[in-house]
This record gives sequence, structure tokens and C-alpha cells, in this order.
Amino acid sequence: MSKVILYVAERDLRYIWSNLIFLMVQYISFIIQIFVYSIVLNALIPLLNYVTYYATGMTILTLWSISMYTVYFVYGEKTHGILPYILTLPITRRDYVIGRVIGSSIRVMIYIFPLVLITLFVTGVENPINLLMVIGLLYLFIFGVNGLAVTLGSAIKGERKLDILMGVIDAFMIRISTIYYPQYAMDTWMQIGSQINPLSHISTLFRWSLGMQNVLSPQFPPELIISIIFIIILSTLLFIFSLKIYENSIEGGEHG
Repeated sequence: MSKVILYVAERDLRYIWSNLIFLMVQYISFIIQIFVYSIVLNALIPLLNYVTYYATGMTILTLWSISMYTVYFVYGEKTHGILPYILTLPITRRDYVIGRVIGSSIRVMIYIFPLVLITLFVTGVENPINLLMVIGLLYLFIFGVNGLAVTLGSAIKGERKLDILMGVIDAFMIRISTIYYPQYAMDTWMQIGSQINPLSHISTLFRWSLGMQNVLSPQFPPELIISIIFIIILSTLLFIFSLKIYENSIEGGEHG
């Protein structure tokens, strides 16, 4: 990895506490959801330990929300004239984009780490090796989501359009997934949607790493393999796509 990429990633990490209020809201919401809301729901759903199920789902949901917030960093750079300045730097556009996504992904991992510890306290850990493997997949997933955020932040013109689009994406991605409830509890059309939802696949992998196979389907081993392949391919494609879009945005400057 070139020094330029590392420098760009380091630049992104310098802003790690620039959205402290946003982070505090996410943390407080997470804690309330885990230790209040999930306990209430657990009394209503006797078929599984809903506290542990909901805790793992909320971890993935918060990871998604914080990762997608990168869209506003990128949009801010575009609208505040930072892109023209980037064009004057002695770095290639591709190195800048790669460093930008790497730095954003590391920042999200740092943000999410305290919440993962809380989740592990609630669920326990059966196999640390499985957990380490899935943490690697979580980072790859964050990498892909940051690529999506970079793409949206670069391509969308107008903050109101961006807010509406983010709301629509969140509504479909979160509600039609296994974050809140298992697939067998969904209507048929929701089950179909959840099967192509990356949030469902990464939730499956995270729950498996914590020994929660009982909430999965009887065909768990092939489901696990499909989820791993799905996350790897999707994250790679999102990153490659974001490279092209963001490079074009930088090339076009503020109006690209």
C-alpha cells in the first residue's frame, strides 16, 4: 500500500470525533434498545431468546447507520469546494479514493467497537476463532457500505434529494431484513426480499459467530457459505463502482 493512500486514510481518521453528537445519539439509542426494548419484546416472543437476537441485529443496524453517514462527509466535500483543492494535490485520484474508503472504514470500526463489546457481554462468545473471522467480514462489509456511501455522496446533487434517498434506502434495507425478526416470521414477499438483503447475510454471519445457529434455517451450512460469498462479492463490486464514480466526481470538480 502506497504512502499516499496511508496519508489520505490518516487524514480521514483525524476527524474521528467530528460527529460526537451523532455518535452519542447512536450509542444511547443502542443501549436503550438492548436493555429496555428487547427485554419487553422478549416477554412477547417465547420461541427464542429475543434479547440476544435483537442485540446482534442492533449491532448490525448501528454499523450500517454509521457507515452510511459517510455519505454526508463526501457530500460536504463536494459542496464546500474541497474537490477543486484535491485536484491540486500531488496524488492520483485513485489513491485518494482508496485512502478515503479505507480511512472511513477504519473510523467506523472504531465507532462500533464499544457496541460490539456490549453485544458480546449480552450474548457471550462460544468460539473466539469464529468471531475473529466474522469481524474480518464485518470490516469487508463496512468497506463495501462506505463505497456505496461514497457513490451516493458523489453522484446526488441537492441535500434534500440526498436525505429523501437515504430515508428510502434505510426503510427498505432495514425493514426487509433479519435485523429485527427471523425469516420464518416474515410474509413470503418479505422473505424473498430479505434473501437478497446484505444486512440479512451479515446478520446471519454475526449470529453464527456467537453460536446462535438455532435461529437459522435447517439448511444452515450452505446458507452460511452463500452469505460469505454474497458479502465478499457485493462489497468488492460496491468498492470498484465507488472508485469509478468518485474519480469522475473529482475530475468534474464541484459540479461533477
